Order: sequence, then C-alpha cells, then structure tokens
Amino acid sequence: MKYKAIFSDFDGTLYRSDYTISQTNKDAIRRYIEAGGHFILATGRLFQSILPKAKELGLRGDLICYQGAGVYDIETRKLKYSNFFEQSLALEVADFLDERKELVGMAYVDDECCVQYKNPYTDKFAMVCQIAYNVTGKTLHDFLLDSNPPMKLIALIDSEKAPKLVEEARQKFGDRVVMCRSNPVIVEFLPVGINKGNAVREVCKMHDWSLDEVIAVGDSENDISMIETAGLGIATANAFEVTKSKADFVSASNDDDAIAQIIYKFCLDEQS
Repeated sequence: MKYKAIFSDFDGTLYRSDYTISQTNKDAIRRYIEAGGHFILATGRLFQSILPKAKELGLRGDLICYQGAGVYDIETRKLKYSNFFEQSLALEVADFLDERKELVGMAYVDDECCVQYKNPYTDKFAMVCQIAYNVTGKTLHDFLLDSNPPMKLIALIDSEKAPKLVEEARQKFGDRVVMCRSNPVIVEFLPVGINKGNAVREVCKMHDWSLDEVIAVGDSENDISMIETAGLGIATANAFEVTKSKADFVSASNDDDAIAQIIYKFCLDEQS
C-alpha cells in the first residue's frame, strides 16, 4: 500500500454539516484499515470530545488532539506526546483576550473546556463538540494563575471581527504565538511550533513511517501545516480558499463523503 496512514481533520472534513459521520465514510475507513492502513484523526478538539467519535469509527492507536499539542493512545487513554503552553506566555495571551469584550475567551486545561461565564457562543460550541464546559467565574488570567498550563486558548468571536483580532494578535505577539481559524467564529492561539504538521511528524517517527507514505486531509487554516507536511496533502471542497491553495488535491466536500473518495482514489483503487 502506497499510503500507510491517513491523518484526517474531523470537523468540516469527516464530520458532516448535520453533525454525523456518513456510513459511506465509515465503510471506506473500515476497508482501508482492514487492508493494513492506519486512519488517524487530527483535531483541535479535547480528547474527551473526540474519543467517542474515534470509537464510533472503530479506531485504535493514535489520536491527535488540541491542534497537535497532544497525542493520545485510544485504547489506554494515555498521553504519548505533549507540548503545551508555557505559563508566562499563556498569561500574556489571556490578558490580551480578557481586554477584548467583543469576544469570549476559553482555555483547554486538563482536557476540560473552561470559560468565565455561560453565554450563547459557549453553548453552541459545547453542543457541536458534545461536551460540558467548566464555568470558572474568573477571567482567563486569574483562572490560569492557579491551573496547569493550558493545551490551547480560544477566542469565540463574530466571523467579521475575527480577521482584525488575528492581525492585532500578530502585532502583539510576533513570532511567539500562532493564531489560526478552525472555524469562521473560532480563533485559536498556540505557541509557535505546536501544530498538526509537527504532530504528524511525531507520529510518523513513532511508527517509522516516511512522510511520503502518508496523506493529510483538512478544511481549515489550522490544517495547512499537516497538508504541507504529508506526502499527499488534500483539502476538502468546502475548505477555506487559503487551505485549498496549499493542497495537492481538492476532494469532495465533507457533506459528499470526501474521506471515502480519497480512500478509494488513492489507497484502495484496485479494490473499489
């Protein structure tokens, strides 16, 4: 098999707009695994949020979470690799977000989603991710002072205001922090060097796979690093235009069984 592994984003790539995984995609993934392939989800989600989806797909082995800041083993639930925020930098970003009343700041800490107060943005976020969230009653800064280092920080903001927020953050933090949009209303903040592309490299090292032997698929800006890292980088038809511009191939959309199309076109063509 030319491609030993497929690293796939979840939301907007495998997950459909109606918040389901199609049977067509499930069947294709099962056939790919039975043929000896490895299907690995690479998501910005919490481990607790993506684990039920991995089990729904019958996956085993590695699971990339938090935009690449953590790699877990699905069966043991053990963290195999981590690269989280340093506390001092996390507090700087928290201050930046706390100062802006046009957004809602969130932190992923100890595999929990933490917010200062309940609001419609967080309710929608929790509904899509199918998780509960922890209402701290504290600003991000004050909460992080007494917590473990966060996996990542998030701003929930109106889609028209998101580009300005990203630009202001770039001016503030320079090359110390990476900002990426995983959704039109979600801006994620991570230290430089933490991304899905580097997580793909780490997993490939663990298994002694060449990068030329793997596929990466995604739809958002946060997927570009792994699309550029993999031997074959693919964007879905519904992807951000900038993501499509970095891809080797543009597949069908997430609502049109993109993953199944990719598996049968590039991995199981002789069996389809």
